Parts: sequence; structure tokens; C-alpha cells
Amino acid sequence: IADGKWKDEGKHINYLISMNSDEKIVSTLIVTEFRSDISIVMVTRNGQIKRTFLNEFSAVRYSKPINCMRLLRDDEMVDAKMVTGNSDILVLTENGAATFFNESELTPISLKGSGVKAISSLKHNALVGILTYEPDEKGKIVALTAQGHIRVFDIGYVQKTARLGKTQYFMKCFKSDPHTLVYFDKIDRKESLVQINTLTSKTSLLPIQLDDFRPVPVDKYAKKNIDTLGEDETVLGVYHQEIAVVNSKTKTYEPVLVVKEAVTVDTTVDEDNEAYEQISIFDDLGD
Repeated sequence: IADGKWKDEGKHINYLISMNSDEKIVSTLIVTEFRSDISIVMVTRNGQIKRTFLNEFSAVRYSKPINCMRLLRDDEMVDAKMVTGNSDILVLTENGAATFFNESELTPISLKGSGVKAISSLKHNALVGILTYEPDEKGKIVALTAQGHIRVFDIGYVQKTARLGKTQYFMKCFKSDPHTLVYFDKIDRKESLVQINTLTSKTSLLPIQLDDFRPVPVDKYAKKNIDTLGEDETVLGVYHQEIAVVNSKTKTYEPVLVVKEAVTVDTTVDEDNEAYEQISIFDDLGD
């Protein structure tokens, strides 16, 4: 990447690689070492999730992008994050639904493969993105909707389940006043003030400052509480300022051993003395 001055606009990424005009960047990671003990978790808008070892992303030629996930029709990737062997993954949807599970629930898949379901029931909803947590990591999260509602919730109130476990909600909406989640991120405990730099529907930059980190009860309905957002104005997105780094010092953890029930076969004799097998399975890997 060519060095630029502070006020320079920068260059389009196509001066480095050839990307289609309809592509957009959803996540960035700085990598100095493509390690085999670190993985990348990717999620799509329609609810697919996938984990792939980082060393598979190492490319010999950089002029052409590599495909890292086989997408289904009318689907697109919305987020990608690093996991370090025993990370927990929080998946959030547009209407405030969430699921929270360990990365061991995802069998590593090669770059050419597709994903599996990230949440048990998506219906007409869509995924917004994910956050990853190290073992025993706690903290608060700030969430922002397109309609101008901002709230804080604590990850400690989200129960960890299996990948397709019970769907939980951290935000409720009135049918007459629906809200769509567009941004969420961890709150740094060391910060006394968080500034979120948003882009609105009126193509203006709107900084939103948050200094009250008290969690909002999950049963409190979402209402517009950002006064600086115009009446007919919505939030389109947020500028990210921090990029994760992977190097030789990145800490990893021993993976969790997931113990599942073995497949059992029960031979039973019915009234006609005809034997049949009753089989119970623990999971459908293709789900």
C-alpha cells in the first residue's frame, strides 16, 4: 500500500487487486503471520456461518482476490472476525435477536465450502454481524439502530447455548415503530466517553457521543433517543477506526472438546414380531 499524506484521498483498492464493481469490503484484518492455530469466522446476511483456518488465506499472487466462502443465491457476506481456539461467538440480527455459542460448534471448512446455520430461526430477518470473546471475557456492548435508537447491554445477560440453541433477544420493537440494527461493538472499559462516527441518509457525518454505560433492560422497547438525528433522517452505517492484528504474539487457547451423545441403535420387536431399528442422532451436520 503506497504511503499517502494526511489529507490525501487515497487510492481505490483496484490499483492492488482486481475486484468487481459490485463488491464491497465488510471486514479488515492485519496479518503478519498466517497461523494454523487461528481461524476466521464468516457470516452472511441470510444466516450462514463458517470457520476456516487462517493459514488457508495465504496467497501467492495478490492481483486476484481468492474466494473464501461459497454463497447461496441472493446472499452476501456481512462480517468476518478472528477466533483463537476457544472463542465464544455472539451473532446479532437486525431485529435484536441473538445467539451465543463456542467456536467449537463450527467444524473448520475449506475456503471453497459453504456455511451452516448461524441461528435456529431467522425467518424474514437478516444477520448484521458478529462479536468474538476470549474465554471468561465479559463486558458491555453498544448497539445502534437505523431509526436513531442507541442502547447498552451486558454480554453477561446472554446465555451461551449450542449453535442452534434458543434464540434470545436484547432489544424489543413495537410493530408500529420497527427498528433495524445497523451497528454494534464492544465498549472499552477504560474509556469514559465513546464516540460513534455515523453516516446518515442525508450524506452527512454525524458523531454520536455516549457517556452513560448503564445497561438498558432487554424488555424495554426501542425508541428514538438520538436528538441530533433529523426526523426523516436514518443512520446508514458507522466508520470503524480499529483493525485487529494477527502476529506471532497473538494469544491462542486450547480448543474446547465438545462431547456429543453417541448414535444409539435400539432393536425393538413389534406386535407382528418384526424387528425394526430405532435410531437417534445428536445433530444434523448439514443443518
